[in-house]
Amino acid sequence: MIYNIKKMKEKIISLFILTQLIVAIQVCAQSTAGFTSQSVKEFSQTILSKNVVLIDVRTAEEFQTGHIKGAINIDMHDPQFVNKVLKTIKGKDAALYCRSGHRSKIAANALNGKIKTIYELVSGFNSWMAAGMPVSK
Repeated sequence: MIYNIKKMKEKIISLFILTQLIVAIQVCAQSTAGFTSQSVKEFSQTILSKNVVLIDVRTAEEFQTGHIKGAINIDMHDPQFVNKVLKTIKGKDAALYCRSGHRSKIAANALNGKIKTIYELVSGFNSWMAAGMPVSK
């Protein structure tokens, strides 16, 4: 009896791990489905368009230390993030960035299907500064 319980626990744990892996694979497969990741060069050209609204998804504190000129700060952790972005862009395309590129990808996924075109800066503001691009404070 104890042997069967032990085997059952092992099977349950294996099933749990397998389920988690499947979920992780699905999330990764969807992570780039609804937006375009761009290099600093591409992103710098994209944000020149009058049909693109530049959104910094970092915290207000991070934004105050420096940001891309013309960016609007909407913290992606704000429970009203999606609604605030939709009100701000008013039907235009969105160009998103954060510090390293992680949060902007999450934000882009949250906006997927709600905005026609979403651009995201690969490696975020760190790559922008590393490329020597202008920064506003």
